Amino acid sequence: MPNDVGGISVLVDWTAPSDSRTPIDKTTVQWTISVPKEGLTCSDDASWTDAGVSKDTGGNDRAQFSIDRLVKEDSCLFVRVNNEHDGKITYGTPHTAIIEKLKAPTFTKLDVNMETKKVTITATNNSEVPDSKLAVLFRSSDNPNASILIGVMEHGENIATFDCPYLGEEEDNSFGIYAFQGNHSEYINEEQITEFKVSVNAKSDETWKGGEIPLLAKNVKVASLKEGSVQVTWNWTGDKNEGAIISWADHIDAWESTDEPSTYTINRLYDGKWNIHGLETGRTWYIRVRLTTGSGENITAGPWSDILSIDLSSAPAIPTLVLSDNVVTESGSVSASWIYVSSDGSRQGYGEICEVEITSSGIRYGDIIAHTNSSQGGSKVDV
Repeated sequence: MPNDVGGISVLVDWTAPSDSRTPIDKTTVQWTISVPKEGLTCSDDASWTDAGVSKDTGGNDRAQFSIDRLVKEDSCLFVRVNNEHDGKITYGTPHTAIIEKLKAPTFTKLDVNMETKKVTITATNNSEVPDSKLAVLFRSSDNPNASILIGVMEHGENIATFDCPYLGEEEDNSFGIYAFQGNHSEYINEEQITEFKVSVNAKSDETWKGGEIPLLAKNVKVASLKEGSVQVTWNWTGDKNEGAIISWADHIDAWESTDEPSTYTINRLYDGKWNIHGLETGRTWYIRVRLTTGSGENITAGPWSDILSIDLSSAPAIPTLVLSDNVVTESGSVSASWIYVSSDGSRQGYGEICEVEITSSGIRYGDIIAHTNSSQGGSKVDV
């Protein structure tokens, strides 16, 4: 136990059987503070220090001594009792006196997929204990005082993906990690959700910094500006976001495709809006926004907003109308045709024909008497 002078006081009890076949001249106590090997056992290359305590007889005995330093993270205090006879020493088995907590891990990156309810965690296990692992925790603002164990990362595993059916778009979601030495198991509960249990011999403090997930960006809108440009606007939702990723593509499946969308990241110093320039006209563009926390390679992104679309087709040229007859009787009909011309190569989406009255005051447009849809191409119609 710690003493009043910043060190450790140790009390050791032992039994050293001694008879004519195994005589003991002296028993000596030694200690070492070192990083343990697998199973929190003493490493073979540990450096031992005499405790300055020796006994001249065998049998049951006790000794107390002090160490002038404390056990640091990732280390254990081991004690052994050695027997000596005729100058020959038999070294005792090391016993664990103190197990200190492990070094805490650090988050590197988080990626959450709200559609699949999965989270990919990149983290560093800073513990030097060779069989230490990382336990992955989840909690939400619905129950901020309770955390759920959703997975375990083995020693040396820096990235892993876990199911997290508890994710909610409207709640603050956070992930935590801690290092531990021990065993773990997993099973499927009645709701067909995989749950984990751990049996811990040593563990670190929990790390939640870097595990916060920004909320869903709200009120995302897109509007056309000048040719080839759009403006994206959104609301900064919650207080955990420090930036936003704006993403766009000319195909709606870009976010689930190897043909990935273009992206741009801004920080919260700006208002919730951004202009995208240089978009090709004559096609539809798809846009999403997600809020972020962190910076550089250590960005954690929240869920994507719903996909918005905007059509950047240019206005078509004014068509030249050709009629099959110049005069139409009251019960007769006429065919109208035209050629659709577009500067950006886009196809006709819709066409209308209306009555026109020409007077001394000018032209007055009347009722629509025929229309075409995109499947007809807008080339000819009977009216």
